[in-house]
Amino acid sequence: RAAAEEILRSAHLPVEPEVARIRSIHSLLATRPSRVKVSASARRTIEEFKTLKEIQTRCGESASHRYILSMTHRTADLWDVLLLGWQAGLVQSDSSGRCHSSFDAIPLFETLDDLEAGPVILEQLLKDDVYRRLLRSRDNFQEVMLGYSDSVKDGGYFAANWALFKAQKRLCQVAEKHRVR
Repeated sequence: RAAAEEILRSAHLPVEPEVARIRSIHSLLATRPSRVKVSASARRTIEEFKTLKEIQTRCGESASHRYILSMTHRTADLWDVLLLGWQAGLVQSDSSGRCHSSFDAIPLFETLDDLEAGPVILEQLLKDDVYRRLLRSRDNFQEVMLGYSDSVKDGGYFAANWALFKAQKRLCQVAEKHRVR
């Protein structure tokens, strides 16, 4: 989150509220990445994505194409990941507005609150035209992960299992509604 925020600030784009942050990321994804001046911590984060790109270049996309975002709390969290991927050349768009991603941004919903919010977050993503264009480049497939241990810590065994069951059912309904695998 901090690395994405630094990229947005370096481009003099809004970082909050969430809707403005997502619009800022949309606008950057339509351009070519440029070198930005960021902190050492942000550079290390961007290097993770550059490493993913390097593995793909050397061994093919299938060798490394997933990025799991632990503790996904809101829609902008996934957009942050896509922005970092863009900075590393994993996300591109052309002059006609076609977008391509060579990696899957995978939300991991872990706490009881996040399990509850997961279907809403997925709905927001799948209603977004830019995200849908990126998803089409990934064969219209969206992977989602659900965590167990943090939800058990939050509410106990029964509450966690019930939350996981409800989240799975609702996430599937959202995906079916939008015709996404």
